[in-house]
Amino acid sequence: TFAAATGIDQRLRAAQPTPPLNVREEYAQAFNLGVFSLVMPEYDQLAAHVGVQNWHPFCDLRLIKLCGALPGDQKLRDGFTRSIARRAMSGILPDEVRLRRAKTNFQAEFTSRFFSDDRPLIDHALASDAAAAYLDMDALRALLVRAESDQRTMDISRLFRAVKLILWLETV
Repeated sequence: TFAAATGIDQRLRAAQPTPPLNVREEYAQAFNLGVFSLVMPEYDQLAAHVGVQNWHPFCDLRLIKLCGALPGDQKLRDGFTRSIARRAMSGILPDEVRLRRAKTNFQAEFTSRFFSDDRPLIDHALASDAAAAYLDMDALRALLVRAESDQRTMDISRLFRAVKLILWLETV
C-alpha cells in the first residue's frame, strides 16, 4: 500500500512530541501540532451532515492567548472546566446550561444517517478502483463490517475519511 511504501507509520511515530509537563505545555502542543486545524473541519462536516452549523468562539486567537496565560486553577475550579466562562455567563445563561458537565454528541445521529442515507456512496467508494494504489480496500471493507456492528466512533470516523478520500480521488 501507499502507507507501507512511504513508511508513513514510522515517520509519524518518530515525529511524536515529548509528553507535556503541565497543562500549559499540553495546551500549546495541541495548537502547535495542528490538531485543531485537522479535527475542526472534519467535525464541521460531520455536524453539517446532520444539519447543525458549528461555531467555534473558543478558537479566537485572542482568547486562546488569554487562556494559555491563565493559571490552571482559573480553568478548572470546583470540578468545572471553563470556570471563567461559566462564571462570566452567570445571569446570562440559565444555570441548567451554564453548569452542565456533559457536552452534546452528534455521533449517534451522524452514524444513523451515514449508514442509511449515505450507504450508496459508501458502497460506491468501496467498489471503486480510484484508491486501490493508496488504500487497502479489503481492510476498508472489513472496517465497514466492524463499524456497522460495533459502531465505534474511531472506526466510523476512519471510514468517513476514507470514503471522502476515495470520492475525491475519483475527481482527479
